[in-house]
Amino acid sequence: MKKILASIAALALCATVVTSAFAADVTDTYEVSANSDAFNISVDELLADGVETVTFDFDFSNGSWGGGTVGYNAKDADGNPVWTSNDYSNEGATQVVVDTDDLWVNTEDPTDLQYVQCQVWWATDDATKPFTVKVTKTSPDAEPETDEIVIDTQYLKNGIFYLIGDEAKGENGPFNDNAAELAKYQTITATIAMNDADFDASAAGEIWIGLALTLNSDSTGWKGIEASPQADAGKPLAVEKVESGVYKIVYTVEGGIFADTDTYAQVGLQDWSGADAPYATITGLTLSNKIAEDTPDEPTDEPTDEPTDEPTDEPTDEPKDDNVPTGATAGLALAAIALAGAAVVAAKKND
Repeated sequence: MKKILASIAALALCATVVTSAFAADVTDTYEVSANSDAFNISVDELLADGVETVTFDFDFSNGSWGGGTVGYNAKDADGNPVWTSNDYSNEGATQVVVDTDDLWVNTEDPTDLQYVQCQVWWATDDATKPFTVKVTKTSPDAEPETDEIVIDTQYLKNGIFYLIGDEAKGENGPFNDNAAELAKYQTITATIAMNDADFDASAAGEIWIGLALTLNSDSTGWKGIEASPQADAGKPLAVEKVESGVYKIVYTVEGGIFADTDTYAQVGLQDWSGADAPYATITGLTLSNKIAEDTPDEPTDEPTDEPTDEPTDEPTDEPKDDNVPTGATAGLALAAIALAGAAVVAAKKND
């Protein structure tokens, strides 16, 4: 085996690192004006950085001249090292591409460091006319990870955000063709509109506002998770003020809220505050693949102090259309909630 010698001379180094938006390409440019100039690139570092190819581009366009080789230990068919050289010169090849899959690493002796070495055999002695070597390290395109997505309000209809739905009914959502993408999101932030005076009165316990963030999908069934502006109300979710007239409810499920097998998925807000409802309406929805801080325990679906005939989980094994409240059925459900809430308010007033 021919050992690669690390003979690094003092280089006139003009290193410029250029990183594109999604590709992890790093480009360094070196100027060479003496045949003693040579430089090494650590194989360990290339592999640790996930680099796939190293491209050497030699530029003699300024009238300079020179030549040499790019050498490294490659793997033969049996996985043994074999010295490989790729010559370059102003009269020959001006580009050398090294595939890191071909590079040999001494796994038995980590101290036997390996390099891709750019050797210079001859070069102009005119320091004013150096030739340049542009070395580009290319890693796989990094797929941009979406931390969060704001759902367009075009998918908000009758107080429900349709994430996956029946296009024929006008209930299609942004994830109709990609349930797997929806399934990766672990946190829902529902933006709601509410009168500041009502929020303050509810937070002080002066009026009762009963809200629920609702989910409806194959995997979740119909689920209502209660929320309250009153911190000591004992509800699973809190209503938090963002700014005047704008509030939010945050709900997190570690591992994902919906499933990649869902054929329909909806998020809404219900207000069962009685005759004075609604106090709040949903106006926006943001999904995040991050876990929200201070995540509450998984809530039960049934209200804790509202009438027992409030809507609970619909059966998940019934046909899709039966699970998805739309049009008149949704209106009837909301009307029933309002009447039930009114009964509670009336009972409290009579007490």
